[in-house]
Amino acid sequence: MSRDYSKKSGKEFSRIASQYDKGRKSENLDLWGLETKKLAHLEEEDLVLDLGCGTGLYTVNIGRESDALMLGMDPAIGMLGQAREKSRDVHWFNGIGEWLPLRPEVLDCIFSSQVWHHIQDKQGTADECGRTLKPGKTVIIRTIGHAQLHQKVVFK
Repeated sequence: MSRDYSKKSGKEFSRIASQYDKGRKSENLDLWGLETKKLAHLEEEDLVLDLGCGTGLYTVNIGRESDALMLGMDPAIGMLGQAREKSRDVHWFNGIGEWLPLRPEVLDCIFSSQVWHHIQDKQGTADECGRTLKPGKTVIIRTIGHAQLHQKVVFK
């Protein structure tokens, strides 16, 4: 995702931030909290980044299920504002995947839900994920295809 794209995308998502969760009522948050804990072998106080956290629905649930220390990053300030209302236990910050403001090899897991299709520079983001993950740790990317994406109500 270029910086120009992230600014455009961030503004668009900030505009809909207060209504965003209404379109996510059918999401199985408990399932993904437990699956992330299991797939990443998370233990108490492991450090997890929710890349493109949006309003923090998954971020908060993963933290609750795993007792991990959660970071929530999103390019949309408005989305982060909604996320901050959900939990003060998460470190919420503004950023994009190509420039993760984190030290090398600090993360135990990176989780990303319904974000990857928005990223233009997928390789740059993947490189940053690899740089910031501890050796042998886990990236979980939850995404959908373009056909499924266009079936969502927001596209109709």
